[in-house]
Amino acid sequence: MKVFSKDTGETRLIGRCDIPEGTVDVYDVPLFGSSKIRMERFGIGEANIFRPDGSYLTERGVLLVPGQDPHLLPGWQPLAS
Repeated sequence: MKVFSKDTGETRLIGRCDIPEGTVDVYDVPLFGSSKIRMERFGIGEANIFRPDGSYLTERGVLLVPGQDPHLLPGWQPLAS
């Protein structure tokens, strides 16, 4: 699944991860201890990608909020720079 960040106020594609495409609303990643005690919750939703010509494309993916670490996502792969 694609991973998007909104750190700069605009939606940017930053990589991909191995969350199944059928996942809806949220994906919980257990960090330590019981999964009900400490987990990181990632939102799943749609992002509008605006093109230079003024049109846009709607994509589905993981939507990171400021401060979330994409390295916690299973199979995290940043975009090649």
